Amino acid sequence: GNTVSAGLLQEMFDTSDAFVKWCNAAGGINGRTISLTKRDAKIFELPARMIDACAQDFAVVGGGNAFDDAGEPIRVKCGLPELAAYDNSPLATEAPLKVQATPLPIQQQEDAAFKAAKNASPGVSKIGFITGNLASILPTRDRFKEAAEAAGFTTVYNDTYPYAGVDNWQPYLQKMKDSGLEVLMLTGDSGQFVGMQKGMKAFGWYPKVIVESGNLYDDRVIKEGGDAIQNTYVVVGYAPLQDGAKNPSMQQYLDIMHKFNPSGKVAALGLNSWSAWLLFATSARDCGSTLTRECLLQKAGAQSVWTGGGIEAPVNTDPANRHMGNCYLMLKATPSGWVDAPEILPPTPGQGAFNCDATNVVQLKGNYLPKG
Repeated sequence: GNTVSAGLLQEMFDTSDAFVKWCNAAGGINGRTISLTKRDAKIFELPARMIDACAQDFAVVGGGNAFDDAGEPIRVKCGLPELAAYDNSPLATEAPLKVQATPLPIQQQEDAAFKAAKNASPGVSKIGFITGNLASILPTRDRFKEAAEAAGFTTVYNDTYPYAGVDNWQPYLQKMKDSGLEVLMLTGDSGQFVGMQKGMKAFGWYPKVIVESGNLYDDRVIKEGGDAIQNTYVVVGYAPLQDGAKNPSMQQYLDIMHKFNPSGKVAALGLNSWSAWLLFATSARDCGSTLTRECLLQKAGAQSVWTGGGIEAPVNTDPANRHMGNCYLMLKATPSGWVDAPEILPPTPGQGAFNCDATNVVQLKGNYLPKG
């Protein structure tokens, strides 16, 4: 409902709708049905929505917000547990009363995408970053930057753009070109990403490789970008949406979305939401008749081989011993859709489409822990 990037994260609301309808139609959890309240923070209204949640809700499940640091003190103070689809800021990532279905310790970062970039264009060594100018997402950019440099890249361009939007990308693109960058990463949303690449087409210049995190695995990029989207790859830790026939669990998710929310948006962050909801339901089930917030968090954090029902490689959800999963795959954007790109991140034998090299995650040396 925001005016800056209308429809942002709609896939998480739509996945939540489908999950709750599906679960309730199957009899709920131990005979209890789920009552879903969707609270639209509109990017900038998270504190007010968290106050509402504190007054009425049992738990926050399957959501996320770019300004999540603004809501954490409120949530923690009122004792509201959270199983988020994703966390963004250092404060939210390290907050208590929370279990991550997709663990993201603030001092670790995936660098598989940067290794893959070197395979996509052998010999590249110069990288650039452009980021929405929001205090809460700049640490994300900095963590990717450190991971890229650990993979052997030299940062030659590091810039921000107004989060409210860019009317003319040419000045940014000229600086990118002049810097000599060969690889580029934008930290932001799909709308700005499409706008930038349309600007590249008009400008007549593209980096050799553009690598992005999984939030840009979104058909909006294909539908709105068309042939302007060039040299673009995303790294994901879930099975590809287009590979449902190869993964029964992914096909089940797609079938449930089609049946219970046929007009709902399907995109990568919807998978994060789905995994969080499955973790909630599994944990609530295991608590039996003594379902409390404390039991929910204890059971949710006791999954040593969590796979989101089979859509991702196993991770340990223990909040006291968090490690990023080290299994990833690369997808390439084409005008006709997303396609697997195993040639730049070869699968590990026995791990399906995933590359599970132990070096896919690096321990960061910079201090990204929340201050204060």
